[in-house]
Amino acid sequence: MKNFNTVKGSISKLFNFRANAIKLGTDFDNDLGLDSLDKMELIGHVEKEFNIVFSDDQIMSMRTVGDMVRYVNMNRLEQKGNKSVFLDRLRASLMNKKTR
Repeated sequence: MKNFNTVKGSISKLFNFRANAIKLGTDFDNDLGLDSLDKMELIGHVEKEFNIVFSDDQIMSMRTVGDMVRYVNMNRLEQKGNKSVFLDRLRASLMNKKTR
């Protein structure tokens, strides 16, 4: 699947997983053990890498590597990234974690 190797490489590099162990069906929570901050870090990295912006709804429904790859394939933008969206989401995520 298009862009799978790049997403897989990002996960491998960011979180020290063997790339050959990451499949399209790999679950972020159950298989990789990523918490919400890890996911936001990955999303920010992928947004920058592919010059896309994930919608909040998409972030909430994204469970597997394949979900992320499909979203990348459908939403790749031609213009250069939007760092402020990532930073806003990261701030909100950190604030939510503090208030729990």
